[in-house]
Amino acid sequence: MFVARGIEPTTVRSSSAHTCNICHLSYLTRTSLKEHIKNHTQEEINCGLCGHLHKNEHILRAHMDIHKEAQPLSCGLCNKVFLFASSLEQHTKCEHETNNPVEMVSVFYTCQMCGKIFKNLQNLRMHERQIHLGVPKQHICECCGAMFYSGSKLRLHMLRHTGERPFTCEICGLRFGTKHRLGNHLVCHSEARPHACGVCGKTFKRQRSLGMHEQNSHGVFSQGASKDKVVISFSCQMCKKPFTTKQKLAVHMREHTGERPFRCNICGKVLSSKMGKKNHIRTHTGERPYKCNMCALALKTHAQLYSHLQTHSASKPFSCSYCQKTFRRRPHLVSHLRTHTGEKPYSCTVCDRAFSQKADMRKHMDKIHKILGSSK
Repeated sequence: MFVARGIEPTTVRSSSAHTCNICHLSYLTRTSLKEHIKNHTQEEINCGLCGHLHKNEHILRAHMDIHKEAQPLSCGLCNKVFLFASSLEQHTKCEHETNNPVEMVSVFYTCQMCGKIFKNLQNLRMHERQIHLGVPKQHICECCGAMFYSGSKLRLHMLRHTGERPFTCEICGLRFGTKHRLGNHLVCHSEARPHACGVCGKTFKRQRSLGMHEQNSHGVFSQGASKDKVVISFSCQMCKKPFTTKQKLAVHMREHTGERPFRCNICGKVLSSKMGKKNHIRTHTGERPYKCNMCALALKTHAQLYSHLQTHSASKPFSCSYCQKTFRRRPHLVSHLRTHTGEKPYSCTVCDRAFSQKADMRKHMDKIHKILGSSK
């Protein structure tokens, strides 16, 4: 990327000042004026990592040596690694639906070049640009800016943008972009549950499922790749559910408040999440990209396909601790448990009437208070 940048003129009162005929700025000497004119005729080269401008490629190459020793940054929500802060920030916006840098409890952002610690990603990014001029460029995705150590990793990443899924599960027909993801999926067809919760002893097929259980049930968060655990302090005041960040808590609160900040440009319907809006738009376009290989049914979302596939299986792994009734899906169990506990976590924002099911709250707000988009 090439950007032209001007130099600051000197304030001149003399009538003999040297004036630029293009922009009419004045300089004390002819040499300063000549240097200034170069900004109208010669574009400077922008470092793609930190935005620093250079007059020629030779100086840019020398500048790039600064980036060689930096270490990657890790997303606090999913542990994905990036080589510079701006890519991590872009990732949190796209993947975790947050417009602000993610701020973790008991987790700080450390500069990998000098060790200085910052409370948030924005300050770290500013520090990198001002002090170290960025982090190393190796293999960069032109679509989202994510960085990788090798070309092969970048090619695998590009599958996310192209939508290509060349690896198919022979058992259920689901398709995946990589062998690794296919391997992770195959775990769902196995009965082994090797990951045990250190708090309650409950076992899980995947480490990720264990981590989610620890967060949601016990308020325990695994800090990055380490084995250390930190207790989460962000809890919903309405249902007491714990969260790892203020942002995730804010997104969750929409379930109670009914807030729906994402509007469909076609029909005006408002939705609570960016992904919900994307899935809703498919009701207008008719797109159903997820096909079941067992019965040829086509569905709008991956979640719908996964839920549908459970109908082809007799397995009901989720059991009620009160009456032992079993369910194919965890959300169905959670909903059922409220019939025993009497919990009503969803409140109408107009009259404060409480409901055990979110759908009932939306129907109430739509029917009684005529709030647009409250029901699906």
